[in-house]
Amino acid sequence: MATAAPSRLTASEFRKIDLQSPSDLAYLQAQTQRAAREKIDAAFPPSAAPTDGEDDGMRRRVEELVQAFVEKTWEGVRWNVTCNGVDMDAENSKEATDEFEPLDVKLAEKIRTLEVEKERLTLKVTGLRRDAPAKAAENVKARWTAEEESFEAALDGAREKDGEEGVELDVGGFKRWDEVQAAYGQSIDALVRLRTELTESVAKLQRARGVAAYVEEQRLRS
Repeated sequence: MATAAPSRLTASEFRKIDLQSPSDLAYLQAQTQRAAREKIDAAFPPSAAPTDGEDDGMRRRVEELVQAFVEKTWEGVRWNVTCNGVDMDAENSKEATDEFEPLDVKLAEKIRTLEVEKERLTLKVTGLRRDAPAKAAENVKARWTAEEESFEAALDGAREKDGEEGVELDVGGFKRWDEVQAAYGQSIDALVRLRTELTESVAKLQRARGVAAYVEEQRLRS
């Protein structure tokens, strides 16, 4: 008993993909282009691009080959797609091709350079956020400690000087009144200077606290 040979389906018997509008086709093309760009960026990351302005010839060649492959693929796909039941003829195909923007190699190279610069600046800002508050606090603490030690030393010297002059006053009586009066005036001048230095130190401390508070506020906001 003879068996019938299996029939072959012709191209006209395959069901075409039906889209609602040509914009759907343009959207699919854009998605394909985006996926191709992500694959290229994964294989040739922007951070590995030359920083001296030289062109990355290997990546540019890969982009050209991928672009040609994508265009050739969609050129064949359009003949198997319909929009609301209407075939995508040569005129519609040309219109869809005009909506698909080709890859700009120079623009892509500029974008990669900007990405490298952005990554460098991001790392720099991250380092400043991590180290700047601690360094500022250490500088303020060191300056405050030095000024406090200077103030204490000057105050101790004034006290010792006042004590020595007091002993001389008790021993000498009123015979050396001019010297005692001069020493008293010097002590008053020393106290005035100390008060001025103390006021300046307090003002510096307040400014330092303001700076530290501002730095901490910026750190919390970021």
